[in-house]
Amino acid sequence: MPDLNKLIAGHAYWSDKKRELKELGAHEAGLCEGLDTCEDNHNQIFSFGTTCIDKVIEQMHDSNENNPHDGYDFEEIWDVMCSDDEVCQHCKNVRALKAQRVKASQRLGAIRGAITRVGRTLEYKVDK
Repeated sequence: MPDLNKLIAGHAYWSDKKRELKELGAHEAGLCEGLDTCEDNHNQIFSFGTTCIDKVIEQMHDSNENNPHDGYDFEEIWDVMCSDDEVCQHCKNVRALKAQRVKASQRLGAIRGAITRVGRTLEYKVDK
């Protein structure tokens, strides 16, 4: 049987890591060179414009709308736009952070699965 303390500590670590990566990704996305920001009278900052990632998605939808059987997927358009220097470094960082977040989510899922398997071997009494 796995060590429950190790599973609990691992769950806390990967949960925190996933949240941290999400926050870093959101911060990087806000720095995209395709966005502009402004401040209102209440010192709140608003962003407007289109991120590089959104531009890729728009091109993908346009491609698939014009050629439903021969459209391009996100990765193909992303690679072309990156090679043409149409994607800023911030959006590249967003994608890298998302890949790390996916790995953290997978680790977290594996730990939750292990906790569930251990829990099934234990007796649980419901108070009535």
